[in-house]
Amino acid sequence: MKVRNILGLREADIKFDPGAVAIVGPNGAGKSSILDSLVLALFGSPTPVRVVNNLNVIRMGSSEGCVICTFVKNGEVYRITRKFKGPKGQQEALLEKGGDDGGKWDVIASNVKEVNGCIAKVLSPFADSMGDANLSKLRDAFIS
Repeated sequence: MKVRNILGLREADIKFDPGAVAIVGPNGAGKSSILDSLVLALFGSPTPVRVVNNLNVIRMGSSEGCVICTFVKNGEVYRITRKFKGPKGQQEALLEKGGDDGGKWDVIASNVKEVNGCIAKVLSPFADSMGDANLSKLRDAFIS
């Protein structure tokens, strides 16, 4: 996951190894910002613990923020990019599928609604057509 100007993170490049991951550090170090950035990348909104709108996910003093998350599901590599910019923190989203080894990335979805629908299908392959409400349920399950 790569983060730039999201919540309390100016810039971070984080690799999560397989298995359980513990994020530890003193208060104010950015632990919650890491979790929120991951949830923001996958689901388009931060955890419900932190009540913020799109404008408020952009780090104070910055005009835009971005989070990129690359993950593997069933042997397929996906990359999701969410950008927040402008006076209202407008969100842009892009979902790609391909190779993380320098190979070509194919665009699957290129707007927020399409990305949210595709992410819902990728994360919950049993759903044929999932909307934002079901994406919210997936987000809640992921956080749990």
